[in-house]
Amino acid sequence: MRALIALFILSLISTPLLRSDEGCWELKEEFDGRPRGWRLEGDWRVEDGRLLGRGSAWAEPETLPLYNFSARVRARLIKGGFHINFRSLADRRYLLGVNGEEIYLVKEIGGRFIELKRLRPGLSRGRWYEIAILAAGEHVKVYFDGRLRTSFTDSDDPLLVGKFALEVLEGSEAAFDRVEITAVRPAEEGRWVRLGGPPGGLGYDIRIHPRNKRIMF
Repeated sequence: MRALIALFILSLISTPLLRSDEGCWELKEEFDGRPRGWRLEGDWRVEDGRLLGRGSAWAEPETLPLYNFSARVRARLIKGGFHINFRSLADRRYLLGVNGEEIYLVKEIGGRFIELKRLRPGLSRGRWYEIAILAAGEHVKVYFDGRLRTSFTDSDDPLLVGKFALEVLEGSEAAFDRVEITAVRPAEEGRWVRLGGPPGGLGYDIRIHPRNKRIMF
C-alpha cells in the first residue's frame, strides 16, 4: 500500500498519468462530440471540440466517487465565474471557484460554506488555463499552468471521498477543452472469516478447532 501511495505522489509531480493497471483508473474527455457518460444539467453544448456552459449549469462524469486523485482541466472563462467541485457527495464538497477578480477554495457541509483560501488576482477572461487539482488524504494542491498557486491541509473533518464536477455559475459563461482524471482505486474490502461464535451471538474473536470443538484458539 505504501508503494502505491508513493507512485501516486510521484504522479502528482510528473506529467504522465498512471496507467489503469497500476491500481488506478483514468478518465480522459476531449469533447470531440457530446460527452458520453456525463450527467449534464443546464445549458451545455459542444462547439469546436469544446464544452461550453452558460448560466447555471452542472457537468459531472458518471464515475465512482474519488478518493486520492489528480485532475487536470483546460478551461477558459468568458464571463462571470465557474467552480470545479471535487469530493462532492450529498451536501458536502470542496469547490475551487474562479472569476476575473479572485480564486477561492471553499468547503461546504450541509449548506454551510467555510472559506479555506482566497487569492488575487483571478483569471484573465478569454484566455485558456490548465488547472490541476491534486488530492491525497487531507492534503490538496492547486496548480495553474503548471505553477503551484495554493495548497491546504484540512485537519478539521476533511472530506476524503466524493465526485468531480464542473459548474458554471448563474449569469456566467465558460468553456472546457479537456478533462483528465487519474484516481487511486480504494483498497478492496477484506473477506469475512467465520470465527466460530454462535449464530446471532456477540461474534467472539475466537476460532474453533475443525476436528475438536473443545479446542479454541
